[in-house]
Amino acid sequence: MTIHSIRRAALAIVATGAMAGCSLGSLTDVPRPSNILDPDALQTSDGAIAMYNGALSEFNRAFFGGQQQNGGSGVIPGNFAMAGGILADEYTLPSADDIDQRTDAAGVSGQYTFPIMAVAYVNSGQAIQYLRQYAPNAPVAYTARLHLNRGYLALFMSELFCSGVPLSEAAEAGKVIYGSPLSTAELQQYALAQFDTALAPFGADTGKVALAARLGQARAYLGMKQYDKAAAAAGKVPTNFSYDATYSTNVASAAGYFQPGGVFAWASSSDNEGVNGLPYISSGDPRVKFTKVSNINQMDIYQPTAWRSSGNLTISVENGIDARLIEAEYLLSQGNATWLDKLNELRTRVTGLAPLTDPGTPAARVDLLFRERAFWLYGTGHRQGDLRRLVRQYQRPQSDVYPKGTYKGGFLYGTYTNIGVGLHEVEANANYKGCIDREA
Repeated sequence: MTIHSIRRAALAIVATGAMAGCSLGSLTDVPRPSNILDPDALQTSDGAIAMYNGALSEFNRAFFGGQQQNGGSGVIPGNFAMAGGILADEYTLPSADDIDQRTDAAGVSGQYTFPIMAVAYVNSGQAIQYLRQYAPNAPVAYTARLHLNRGYLALFMSELFCSGVPLSEAAEAGKVIYGSPLSTAELQQYALAQFDTALAPFGADTGKVALAARLGQARAYLGMKQYDKAAAAAGKVPTNFSYDATYSTNVASAAGYFQPGGVFAWASSSDNEGVNGLPYISSGDPRVKFTKVSNINQMDIYQPTAWRSSGNLTISVENGIDARLIEAEYLLSQGNATWLDKLNELRTRVTGLAPLTDPGTPAARVDLLFRERAFWLYGTGHRQGDLRRLVRQYQRPQSDVYPKGTYKGGFLYGTYTNIGVGLHEVEANANYKGCIDREA
């Protein structure tokens, strides 16, 4: 899982609309699969566009589509949304797992997730280089979207991993410039800069890239506890907007989560996990829907079903509902009573959701806001970042936020609020010595 060469891990050529993920597992020096073009053949206008399409596919894979085989006994989610949901309270596994148990003492949990995210990040950067050099007349939105995705990848890393994530870059002749560790705050600042770059050509435009960039800005500012700036960026995004990742569930591919052996055939949505977890299943909340599909190790396996349509899996990377939730959090931080109006306006969008009432205390109001965030944004990778914010920004003890108590086999949940990048990066990257710290 080391980064030896971009040449042999260049991008898969995929149809722009399919976005189903490709067979790349890392930037390792491995034989080139048949669906990978020789990088020399990519040094044309068509090749640069192919690099762009492949980079988009790799982003989708890093967000939700990537998975690793686990010796034939199942699959390990090698992506941001699933790994974060397992670490938080959204998903749980029928067998013991150090991410699920929060016992990543050695900082090795990222050995499955980080390489896939690193591939997507480096490939997006390389695609930007190829577009500029070989396809200078390509739509400006292509390069902007790659910067947009790089911003989200940096933001994802800041939310999932410990402080000290290296960002490596593609260089000339297929080489890689290894990155130095960035703190959580530095990653957030970097993500913000990428969103600014993505937005720059569009000004006040309301196209997909521009709106997704503003949502990225809002999310980055939220992570920085700059609620006013977060709300200002979010305020420019309509509630019905969504920046989506779409995967085909009709093929046995890296995105085949609902196929036999796929992630949702063996990992389950959680319900009241570890004392602090929310009742996603038992609440009957209409915003989250599940189907019981099997029983493994005496644990019922529930699949989320709200995302599926016509054989595809469509998951929101960011959306206008989060924009309204961000505005509500800003209003709450200002003591403005209209924060609750924001939440209730959203609830009118779903049949069966009664209006909320003010719970009356500052702590209970925060609890209510974050519960609403959890149900509106279930499974989209927000929950892990939100739990870390509750610890970091709202001074909640992690034991009051994350699952705790007895885990499987009589063991106890651990205390980690993030996962390590992985020992493979220590071996490959001389600049990387491990986590700077494990704080939220």
